[in-house]
Amino acid sequence: MRSLLVLTVTCFPVIAAAQICEGRAPFARGPFQAAANLSFHEDIFSVGAGFGAGTGWAFGQLVVSHQFIAVVSKSSSTLGGRAGLQARVGPGQRRVYLCPVVTWSRTSGPKAYDIYQDGYLWDVSETDHSFGLALGVVVSSQEQLQVVPVASLAQVHETVVIVDRQTDRPDSTKQTFSMLGLGVGLVFNRAVSLRPSLFVPLDVPKASVSYGITVGVNF
Repeated sequence: MRSLLVLTVTCFPVIAAAQICEGRAPFARGPFQAAANLSFHEDIFSVGAGFGAGTGWAFGQLVVSHQFIAVVSKSSSTLGGRAGLQARVGPGQRRVYLCPVVTWSRTSGPKAYDIYQDGYLWDVSETDHSFGLALGVVVSSQEQLQVVPVASLAQVHETVVIVDRQTDRPDSTKQTFSMLGLGVGLVFNRAVSLRPSLFVPLDVPKASVSYGITVGVNF
């Protein structure tokens, strides 16, 4: 089951909700946001989309994504949501923003997966929830462009369920790990954002870095 856990960790959705603390255009400028995301890790490629809404201090988002897992020629789909609060912290011009964020996601697939390479096929599903903090620092701020380096750290609780397709016999396993995120948000005209990022699962042997890029438009 360890190899399956490593596989599912790399599929953890990384579309971020829209606030300055996560390198995105603030909802204070536009109460809604549409977003698209591409991410990859070795043989896994993910395409996602999200729709969010919020105010200057609270925000939420629904996300969907589809993962293509080339190493096993399979795919999976994810539906999730996240919500958070944002506060300015620090002295002076107070360009530092901190957000507590909670997430939940449900992944279906891969299906008919020969996990143990013994001829038996299993259907896989996964449920994740997490709680963490995101920090963004506005290092350059003009009307046309804001540059916002960001960092996040979340505690992720993951439950993977596999079901034998021949006998309907289920099996499950759980694990908890930390997810470190780093990125740089580029916000254009305070409404369009572009954020390259990387995510590092901590405390998970053999799990390595995932890379992604997210585009968002507030309206």
